[in-house]
Amino acid sequence: MYDNIFLFIQVVKYGGFNSAARQLNTSQSRISRRIKELEIMLGAKILKRDTHFMEMTPFGELIYAEFANYEQLLQNDIEKIRHKDRELSGLLNIALHPAFTTHLINPKIVDFAVRYPKVQINIAYAVQQLEMVKSGYSIAVSDKMPKSQNSIIKRIATFHQRLYASPKYIKKYGLPTSPQEMEKHRIIGYLDSDSGEPVKTYTLKNINDDSQVLLQLEPQIYAESLFQTVELATSGEFIVSAWDYLPVVKEKLKHNNLVAILPDYYFHDLPCYLIYAQPLLSNLEKTFASFLEQSINAALTNSQEK
Repeated sequence: MYDNIFLFIQVVKYGGFNSAARQLNTSQSRISRRIKELEIMLGAKILKRDTHFMEMTPFGELIYAEFANYEQLLQNDIEKIRHKDRELSGLLNIALHPAFTTHLINPKIVDFAVRYPKVQINIAYAVQQLEMVKSGYSIAVSDKMPKSQNSIIKRIATFHQRLYASPKYIKKYGLPTSPQEMEKHRIIGYLDSDSGEPVKTYTLKNINDDSQVLLQLEPQIYAESLFQTVELATSGEFIVSAWDYLPVVKEKLKHNNLVAILPDYYFHDLPCYLIYAQPLLSNLEKTFASFLEQSINAALTNSQEK
């Protein structure tokens, strides 16, 4: 029975019968038969499935939550006993938010692949709230809390959407010294991420005392991505908002091509969460999770030192 339970856990982790059969070097029919045997022994369905779709039933989710850690614990113990110093190998299914990958993770992830050539990495770039187990992810980096209450969540950084302008703009239009003065200035607005509509009402938050100022702005230009607006500031015609961790922002500040506007205020914050699907990780997952955290911290430290 326990062998079949652990097989069920593998089916969920690999995202289906076909994938599990390939990874476990067995047949789909054999896996299907053993899952049916398990459902008979348990007296309840644990998977809903057809030719194109599979998901856990509520009872299946309970079984998974109860036994996934035991299965991982046994695997960890076996790894320690049989292959204490072996080279890492296996499959990693991870989800990364695009906001963090380009500047914080992608420059380093190749190093991990070169160091561990026997590790296969499947990367999904996801902006939505994640369902770690149902989607088959073991590790994720996201700006949103996951749906599953069983996931382990670590907040490793918080970034802010701040205001910037070029010295040419300040010379031509002046430097705002209070949030209220922003209503008289030329600013690049942004589009609502859900509706796609131009945002007219903006809230500036004070980073020191959490006070807020509500602004009604009528920008001439609206942009969907805060990652692309920085270059618009160099025209000297607009104030822009951008995430403060972006290397291009830090580089332009360093060379005095940008000036921080109202540095004690910001529009939004962007949390960076490192998420584990379950408390007990394999040695491979632990190593990769540590790598992700170190990569992000190193990228932030390097950008601050430049």
